[in-house]
Amino acid sequence: MTEIIPWLLSALAIMLAVVPLPGLAQWRMAAALLALGAGQIYIAVVSLVLLLLVDNHWRVPFRQGTGATLALLVLLAGIVLLTVSQETDLRSWSELTQLGLYVGLFLLFSARLRDGRDVQSLLQAAILASVGVASLALLAIPLGWVSAPDIFFVRGQNEASIYLALLGVVPCAVMFTRTRRLHFLAACAPMLLAQQLATSRGSLAVSLIVLMVAGFLWSRSLVLRGLMVIGGLVVLATNVPQLKVIYDAQINTSARERLALLDYAGGLMDERFWTGWGWGSTSRLASAAPNTSQAYPHFHNAYVQMVVELGVLGWVIIGLAAWLAVRWLTVASFTIRQPGVTALVACSVLGIGTACLFDAMMFGADRSIQLIILLALCSRSLALAKAAVPALPPRNKAESLLFQTQSLAA
Repeated sequence: MTEIIPWLLSALAIMLAVVPLPGLAQWRMAAALLALGAGQIYIAVVSLVLLLLVDNHWRVPFRQGTGATLALLVLLAGIVLLTVSQETDLRSWSELTQLGLYVGLFLLFSARLRDGRDVQSLLQAAILASVGVASLALLAIPLGWVSAPDIFFVRGQNEASIYLALLGVVPCAVMFTRTRRLHFLAACAPMLLAQQLATSRGSLAVSLIVLMVAGFLWSRSLVLRGLMVIGGLVVLATNVPQLKVIYDAQINTSARERLALLDYAGGLMDERFWTGWGWGSTSRLASAAPNTSQAYPHFHNAYVQMVVELGVLGWVIIGLAAWLAVRWLTVASFTIRQPGVTALVACSVLGIGTACLFDAMMFGADRSIQLIILLALCSRSLALAKAAVPALPPRNKAESLLFQTQSLAA
């Protein structure tokens, strides 16, 4: 069954993708995202592309500004030039091709998010899909199909767990902050349990950080928020010894292997500081690490992967990403001031930033698409909210109009 069910999920996603049934847009997207988390990955990606093309009427309205477009083209050109100037193999060209696909998917997702209803629909579809992925894993255990920690269908422990954190817990946190409905927090329970059983500590940390952000934003009182921050700092400062004990307890064989990978990656960075080793070289380099007991397909750290592959350009991209994150958070918090938008940006930025410490988020289609979905949601939500704010009376600017039922002009 663990082999048949993924194929069935992907087949269902394909069928729903090509048939734009009225009133089922959210369920069609949920099916495609469910296939992304628990189906055959290549068919799942095809179903997602087909769904976006059908929903966009087989065209891609370009919503990006001139500056963003030029910056993207320059970065893509730099990646291609650096890669072709190094030793290349089939993996290099495959990764470059996938990079082009990811850019196309970002444009398709951005085009599909036409108004606030589309944003809310995508968030809810992601929640439905993530609950489905977690429920399948948890139900398969008593049925004897799987056993902990390998509880996910056709996905590794870390791959599926980070899916639940970014496409499950993040949307739940956003919808909880916006609506204050507790059933969105309840939906996180099977996701957290699945991550715990899979012993994926990194993704569990991402989920807990996101939920703490939601708890902070849940209150509209600045005084209460300030007390939360002070209380958290006091608890942290008074429990440093206990935290060190917990940290030391987590340094198991897997953690030591990852530290060895990072040490090896540091030598690779120094060896080709300026040019890096080329886009897509991570698989070849990490699997040849001499200081690990087994071969690894990546470095389990997206920042390290970026610098190893692209050298100085990798540092530039990391710097631009940090600048964009700060800019988005500033605009959401001080210009737009809508709880739903602020939660979406804060949870996505902190979730992605933390996930990149533990996982190679640009290695593999499922993880890359998770980034694309959250980035498209943040980008379009900010654009839609900024367009609506000037037309609102000053008293109503703090209301979360982005997620109301009426359309907002792009």
